Amino acid sequence: MDSDLILLNPRLPQAERVHIERLVRACHLDWHRGDHVWVMSSGTESQRGGRYKMVALSKKALEAAASGVNQFFAITGKDVIFNTLPNFHVAGLLQSTRARVSGAQLVQAPELTWDVNEFCESLKSTRSTVTSLVPTQIYDLVQAQKKAPPTLRCVFAGGGALTDFLFQQAQALGWPLIRTYGMTETSAMIAYKEASSAVWRRLPHLEKWESGNDQKIKFYGASLLTGYLLIRRLTDPMPDSIHAGELCQWVDPKQQGWFESDDRGKIENDELFLLGRDSELVKVKGESVSLLELNELWQRFCQEKQLSANSVIVSLPNERDGSELVLATEDCVLIEQIDEFQKKLLPFQKIQRVFAKTLIPRTELGKIKTADLIHSLGARPR
Repeated sequence: MDSDLILLNPRLPQAERVHIERLVRACHLDWHRGDHVWVMSSGTESQRGGRYKMVALSKKALEAAASGVNQFFAITGKDVIFNTLPNFHVAGLLQSTRARVSGAQLVQAPELTWDVNEFCESLKSTRSTVTSLVPTQIYDLVQAQKKAPPTLRCVFAGGGALTDFLFQQAQALGWPLIRTYGMTETSAMIAYKEASSAVWRRLPHLEKWESGNDQKIKFYGASLLTGYLLIRRLTDPMPDSIHAGELCQWVDPKQQGWFESDDRGKIENDELFLLGRDSELVKVKGESVSLLELNELWQRFCQEKQLSANSVIVSLPNERDGSELVLATEDCVLIEQIDEFQKKLLPFQKIQRVFAKTLIPRTELGKIKTADLIHSLGARPR
């Protein structure tokens, strides 16, 4: 192929798509022409500061990640891989790559559609053996009490935190879940977690990982990104004569081949205990609070009480306490229910305010766009 592949969400406005594609091509570096796939960084990080963050993944990096997963989980030409995730996200893209590298049959569901009944029927009719799901989809399967078809032997669960309670409920219905950890910059999954384990184990295509005194996790291996292209968002019509360098910036975040992520954790005996992203660790009255842990407690409470899962706990800046913990929900929540949940928490973990009937913005993979949500609540993202 003599040109790079640029994968964008078809729901982006056409003018933005043309703008991004034009700049990726204009800012091309001769040494990587035709050798990369470009995807937008997931979540809202790519759109902060009025710019998109396009991630350049070499085809060698994608194939290294696919080969590593195929080898470790014994995915071969005998498998049928069902892809229900969009290919403009790295999770969907890697399913297609794993199929091509292994020779497995690929069944592609229509992008940007999800129907729990159609999904289960398609798995059965195609006799699929491998698929990938995000927590939102797993929640829907559990709520509908759908049992896994007997041909399915491997379901990679990623794209967000999956609570132990939901994991156990899905397992009871026969879904052979494998919890995975990774990000766009690592060509998707680089680690997995066994059912009863609290730690993540490294997959072979990631050669090394480290965590320093600041607990930030660094990665080294063949599946890492080549770099970012930071592109100014389109606000006004751009004249044809404008210099591309005024609109975009190429950044290679790696240092001597190492990529430092925004995730924090502890690595001992080559096993990772994940603490969460910087944005998921906040200070309330001087005490550290993990929003990841707090939301896992809340989601489990909702599942036990059969409450709506369309809710999330986030932090807002607070001049006195540092951060204020608030609950945003698309539904109504009774005060009695909040009070019952609060009894399970330490004093500095307690929710101070509730924003009911609030639209929670999400990505196509079901991830909550936290920065957009906080902005809608009338506060700047931290």
